[in-house]
Formats: sequence, structure tokens, C-alpha cells
Amino acid sequence: MTAIRSLALSVAQRTRDGDPVSAQAATLIADESSRLYDAMHGLIPRLAPLVLDSFGLAEALADLAERTRRSQPGLALTLRTSLDGVALRPEAALALYRAAQEGLTNALRHGRARQVRIELAVEAALEAAA
Repeated sequence: MTAIRSLALSVAQRTRDGDPVSAQAATLIADESSRLYDAMHGLIPRLAPLVLDSFGLAEALADLAERTRRSQPGLALTLRTSLDGVALRPEAALALYRAAQEGLTNALRHGRARQVRIELAVEAALEAAA
């Protein structure tokens, strides 16, 4: 969408004086592509990977880890999940998946990590003293 917008703005600028109808059409394309970009940008965080919807969080994290290992051959990546059969709400599972994904991305991009460990475990809730 960004490329379409940039090209449309370029056409609009070049045709502004010689062909105002084309310039207006190009400006309309630029405006619409900008609107579509904003709409897509709002949807992306809510999209869940197919494996998450189909198989659950543990499998989605295993898939993420395997894809990362293939794309980063020098990385030692370990994954440990222990959900003990706990059924997570879809929103919680997506939030945990995105947190792992973002953490992994940041470790690689900003920390230049050579070793990463992802752990997800369920712990018993502490009961408040009466």
C-alpha cells in the first residue's frame, strides 16, 4: 500500500500542470491506498497464525521456534512449554504468542542474540489469606 501511495503521489505531482484529470485520479488513488494501509495496520495485530487457531499455543510456539531456527542457523534456540492442559482464551493465547514473537525479534535484531530460551509454564494461583 505504501508503494502504491508513493507511486500515485509521484504521478499526481508530474501530471498536476499538464493533465489535471490524471493528477486528480492519482491523488484519489494515493488517498485510498493510505486509507487501506491504515485499515490493514489495525487488523494485523488481531490476526492469529493458523497454527495457533488450529493446534493451540504450544504448537504455535514450536512452529515459531522451528521457523526461527531455519532462518537463523547460528542461533541456539530452546523452547519449553508446560501448559498442563490449561485452556487459554483465544485473546490470551494470541497475546502470549505475540509477546514471544516480539521478544524473539528484539533479541535477534537489537541484542544480536546467539542463544535464546523461550519458556511458558502454568503456575498454581496463590490463594489470598483469609
